[in-house]
Amino acid sequence: MSLRKISVSPKSVFTFFAFIVLATGITLWSSNALAAPAVRWEQSNVKVAVPQGQSRLIVLTLTAQDKIPGTTVRVVPALQPYVTVTPAKIPPLQKGQTVPVTLNISAPTTAALTSLNGTVQLRQSDGGPNRTIPQPLAVTVTIVTKVAGDLPPDPGEAGKATLAGIDSNNNGVRDDVEIYIATIEPNSAKHREALKQFAIAAQREIISTNRTEAQEAAQLSFRAIDCLDYIGKLDTGRSEEIQALIVNTKARLVAYQAAQEAMNNTVFDLSSPEQIKASCTFNPDALPN
Repeated sequence: MSLRKISVSPKSVFTFFAFIVLATGITLWSSNALAAPAVRWEQSNVKVAVPQGQSRLIVLTLTAQDKIPGTTVRVVPALQPYVTVTPAKIPPLQKGQTVPVTLNISAPTTAALTSLNGTVQLRQSDGGPNRTIPQPLAVTVTIVTKVAGDLPPDPGEAGKATLAGIDSNNNGVRDDVEIYIATIEPNSAKHREALKQFAIAAQREIISTNRTEAQEAAQLSFRAIDCLDYIGKLDTGRSEEIQALIVNTKARLVAYQAAQEAMNNTVFDLSSPEQIKASCTFNPDALPN
């Protein structure tokens, strides 16, 4: 049996690989062109702290970025013991159509203190080739210890209807802010009281109606910051979180900006080291932690 040599020129090798690359490119383009239709969540991620034995309701708006088929809402296994979603199924949506989705996040009284990350996904009900529709909603659930004492009820969306919000126990702190402070600082009574002092001042700033009221509210904010400094909690970043929650609607943000403008060219006196402790509206040394 005779063997024949096959001569392969560099040009033919190049042509062969060029064809493969071209074909691959066409395949990739076709795959992208057939990508699953996208949806957009009102928030790209949700982070919530839930005390043991309590629950939180979060309502988000889901918007179809394109025409999408009927879907099933799926919570990944890591979050299923704590997170349920309503509705469980969503009918077909046209581009631009919206639907409210409610997350019920609950922590049993015996739940371990932990932080869990996962997603809420939309899955095509018909079991098509692109079963998971982008983008999923990222969710972080942190289980914290139950705070002693009674907390006001969660005001939900009703708490966002006005600048003042809802303060059902009349302590000067909006109910949603008071709940948030209790959940993020369950183990430090001093820190909770100092953050509530800051929240009262920040709230007064957004409901101020003139330059004098805005200046008085700002002075209270400075006193609250001094108090946080005295108890050693100034650099934790918690006051920034509270400030962001205080201005959690467009109307509140506009009011805050108006108050800042009203205080242009105002000079405030700084507290001396001797005055810092006196800046607290409570006695921090009387609290155990």
